[in-house]
Amino acid sequence: YATEAYIDTNSERLLSCCMSVFGWNAYESGPLAAGPMIGERDAATARIWVQARSQSLLTLRLHSADVNDAEAVIFAVEQTPQLDDWLCVVFVVSNLEPGRAYQYSFQNTEGVSPLFPLCPGVAEGASQIRIAFGSCYKYYSQVLPVFDAICAADPELFLLLGDTCYSEEEDRSSEASFMQMHLRNRNNDNLRRLIAKTSTLGIWDDHDYGPNDSDGSYREKERSLRCFRRMWAQRQYGAEGNSQEGSGIYSKVSAGPVDLFLLDSRFHRQERHCILGEAQLQWLIQGLRTSQAPVKLLLSGSQLLPEVAARSGWDWECFRRDGQAELAQLQRVLAEENISGVVILSGDPHLGQLFHCAGVLRSDGQRGPELWELTSSPIANRPWTHPVWPADNASGSEHALDRYLLEEVAAANFGMVDVDLNRSGAEIRV
Repeated sequence: YATEAYIDTNSERLLSCCMSVFGWNAYESGPLAAGPMIGERDAATARIWVQARSQSLLTLRLHSADVNDAEAVIFAVEQTPQLDDWLCVVFVVSNLEPGRAYQYSFQNTEGVSPLFPLCPGVAEGASQIRIAFGSCYKYYSQVLPVFDAICAADPELFLLLGDTCYSEEEDRSSEASFMQMHLRNRNNDNLRRLIAKTSTLGIWDDHDYGPNDSDGSYREKERSLRCFRRMWAQRQYGAEGNSQEGSGIYSKVSAGPVDLFLLDSRFHRQERHCILGEAQLQWLIQGLRTSQAPVKLLLSGSQLLPEVAARSGWDWECFRRDGQAELAQLQRVLAEENISGVVILSGDPHLGQLFHCAGVLRSDGQRGPELWELTSSPIANRPWTHPVWPADNASGSEHALDRYLLEEVAAANFGMVDVDLNRSGAEIRV
């Protein structure tokens, strides 16, 4: 379609080509077809994703939060959307005043959008932050009040930790159909209200990367990477440079008292051998070593701590099945170098679960820092029908099936992480 549009400049034909890139439930009029979504954000800078309605010059306009006049513009940023990118654009709004609230809007030849709130970003050195997260978002065409509940919880940050949409075989037939898959999930009305005002980050798992349980051998993984990067507004994807070992979607994001390590559990995965790959594992270890943040969140599409998933009777994808050596090396480093404040947030199993693991023994005989993992899944899909920890467990031991499992919810759910460094003895609540 893009090639056709460049050859034929007839306005009706160009409009037809543009319409072919819009997803389910796209806006019917105005400057935008989808969005906006506030992506990676700090006190002074915000990245904002949209899908434009056309290739005409698109302007993001910044307004004061206490003025309802869309013409009262503080400053403006312009971009020209391209059909090669499915008219997806990420605006970078910089030089924001820390602690100040704004509004923003969009304008092009198709009109002017409503005003959207741009809340203050988390200040550098802040002692508090609330983070909401979930995974496994399939039912895009339904009314999904779970996103309104997250919005009501008023987090500063929202995370989608894998399976941000679900691909079927026909979705994977071309780049155009794969983009349609992403766009249809982005256009749910309940989700729109949340991501237009809340900083939102994402990582992938198998279903938004490729087929079920797909790994680094998936032949269309570069296409998946291109599509993912078009759909999110994060500063970095993979390590610096263009080497194959550094490719993927992993990155580090800082937000007040928290460093977030967004992990890629697909691009370098080899079943029953590794999940992160050597380059990403060393990047993670070095990042944890040098992090000055009191709280370090590991964000993973695959669970790290549970044991039952790796047993032959279950045989689910997880680190203890596919990345046991990587998990062991990570735990050794945390113990020997006494790296504390690490909490794992994960997705995938269609169960909400809380795990706790004592620190491993160090060479001096002392134990390293403990590890907690909170899994939130599904946010909008069917819960798993065979819980790991059934309420009627007849064995008499509530931890009979997994020694690290503390609690389980077999229902749709989202997770919350509440950090307050001034709350002595309970600095982190999950």
